[in-house]
Amino acid sequence: MLLFFQFISAVEFNVKSSYSQGETIITKVSGNFLTPIAKENVFFYREHVRVPVDYGIAKIDEDYYIYALLVGKSEGNYSISIKDVKYMRGAEVAEDDIVRNFTITKETASFSLNPGFYVASERFYVEVQNLEDNQITVNVKASTVNTSARDILVSSEGTTAKETQISVKSGEIKRIYFNLGDGNPSLEFVELKSGNLTYRLPVYILTSSQTTEEEFKLEPSELILSIPTKSATQRSVYLYNTGNREITNISFSLSEEIKPFVNLSDSHIDKLEAKSNYPIGLSFFSPEEIEISGILKTNINGEYMLYSHISLKFLDDYVSVNESESSSVKTCSELGGRICSSNEKCSQQTLYAKDNVCCLGVCEQTKKKSSAGIIIAILIIFILLVLGVWFYKKKYKRAKKPVDLLKEAKGKKLVAFWARK
Repeated sequence: MLLFFQFISAVEFNVKSSYSQGETIITKVSGNFLTPIAKENVFFYREHVRVPVDYGIAKIDEDYYIYALLVGKSEGNYSISIKDVKYMRGAEVAEDDIVRNFTITKETASFSLNPGFYVASERFYVEVQNLEDNQITVNVKASTVNTSARDILVSSEGTTAKETQISVKSGEIKRIYFNLGDGNPSLEFVELKSGNLTYRLPVYILTSSQTTEEEFKLEPSELILSIPTKSATQRSVYLYNTGNREITNISFSLSEEIKPFVNLSDSHIDKLEAKSNYPIGLSFFSPEEIEISGILKTNINGEYMLYSHISLKFLDDYVSVNESESSSVKTCSELGGRICSSNEKCSQQTLYAKDNVCCLGVCEQTKKKSSAGIIIAILIIFILLVLGVWFYKKKYKRAKKPVDLLKEAKGKKLVAFWARK
C-alpha cells in the first residue's frame, strides 16, 4: 500500500473523466521531474491508436501546463500519455509512462478556447469559438491573486475592465484582448464562462523588460497536412537563429513513425549565421491512405534540441486548396518580420506567416523600369527614318531617268516618215 501510495502521488496530473466535444483540455502536471517534459513527450490516443491533436505545453514556475483542443474529435475513449521522462517516485527514479484516461461524450461544448494558457509580457489575446447553433454570451473575468502583480484588464470596444461580457455568434471565432498594467511577474488566472462551461486560463505575466523569445526555433512548430496519395508533396520547416552568435554542427532527423513517409533534404549543416534562417526541405509520399504523426528533430551542437510536430493524413483523390509551401502558426509581427508593400522586395527569403508573406530581412524599394529608354529609342528610330527619306530624295530627286533606246529608235522612224510625206 505504501508503494501504491508513492506511485499515485509521485506526479499530480489532473484530467477530468469526461469532456464534451470541442472542449479545450487545460491541466497542470506537477512532480519532481529529472528530465523536462517537452512537446514531443506528450501523446494522445483513441483507444490504442495514436491521434493528432492540436496542443501546447509550457513550464511555468515548477509546474507544467498542457492544453489540448478537442474540436473535431468524435465521441469515444481517449487517453493522454507523457513518455520518456524521468521523475522521482519516493526515493527511486521512475521512467514509467504517465497516462490519464478520459472520454469524449456525445454532448457539444458551448465554446472552445485557444490557447489554454499564456506567457505574456505585453498585450495578448485568446480566441473563443461558439460551438452552439445560437448566439452565446461569454463572461470574462480577470483576477489578480498577488496584489503587487501586474493587473490583467479585458479590452473590449475601446474600454478596459476587470470583467466584461462578450457576445459570440454561432460558429464565430472571436479574439478577446487583454492589457497588462504595472507590477511584478506572477501567475494569474482569467475566467471565461458560458452556460455550464467554465475555463480557468493560466496566465504567467512577465515584466515588460522580460522576453519570451528564444535564440533558436523551428517554424512552424507544428505541421498538420492533408496530402494526396501516390503524389510527392514538398513543404519546408525553417530553423531560425535569432541570436547574435553563429551556431554550428546542426543535424536533422525524423522519428521512427514517419521515416517511411518523409524524406529530408538535408541531415546536417555546418553552421547557421546570426540573424538568419535555414529551410529544411520535407518531401511526403505514401502509396495508400494512412494517418500518421511524428517529430522532426534538430540537434544544435549536442547542446540544444528543437522539435516540430508533424501530423499527416494521406487521402485518395485529395485536392489541396492553396496550401503554402511553408506556413507559420504565428503572424509576421510575432515572427519579428514585416510585410513588404507591392513596390518593395525582401532582402532575404520570405516565409509564409499566419497573416501574409513575411520578410525577415529588410524591405527594399524596387527600382521601376523607366520608360525614358524606350522613348529615346523610338525617337532615334524616327530621326533615322526621316534622315533616310531626306537622303534618298536629295540624292535621287534630280537624277535623269535612264534612256530607253527602243523608244528613241521608234521616235526617229516616225520623224523620217512624216518628213517624206
